[in-house]
Amino acid sequence: MANALYGKGRQAFLEGSIAILTDNIKVVLVDAGSYTLSINVDQYLSDIPSGARVATSGNLGSKTSTLGVFNAATVTFSAVSGNQCSYLVGYKDTGTASTSPLIWNIDTATGLPVTPNGGDITVTWDTGGNKIFKLAEMLSEEDRALLLGAHGVLDLIKAGLGWLLPAIFGEPRIICGSAPLIVPA
Repeated sequence: MANALYGKGRQAFLEGSIAILTDNIKVVLVDAGSYTLSINVDQYLSDIPSGARVATSGNLGSKTSTLGVFNAATVTFSAVSGNQCSYLVGYKDTGTASTSPLIWNIDTATGLPVTPNGGDITVTWDTGGNKIFKLAEMLSEEDRALLLGAHGVLDLIKAGLGWLLPAIFGEPRIICGSAPLIVPA
């Protein structure tokens, strides 16, 4: 799997039930050995077994959203012990696991998986253009122009290539920060 937004999390954004800048957003370190990721099925924190949730952050601070890019301050998990963690899962904390929507899953980052040793684990988000995650068009205008060339959507359909349309104009591509730095103390 690659870094991604949960499908039900995307739905919650579109329906207005997640306000990323004003809601309590937290991150949980997850043991992949005790949790089978189902990115388009899992909806709430309770879908991740409690035994797989190794450590949970406080509310993210200094949250920003600029041109579809979400960022926040560095996260420190204090005195972490338990199983090796392969996922960083972001979620909206409602105070109840069964109503706290999952937002993102990061499984590819410098330092992941991380094995707790009783010390602090610090997550420094990507400092590039993607930060924690970026909502982006599926294809850039340049890529779309290269693919379509002088032909339009109707030419693709007439040529029997209409199946390409969902890949070109379908759901947004989510680019999670490519390398949050995870440093066990």
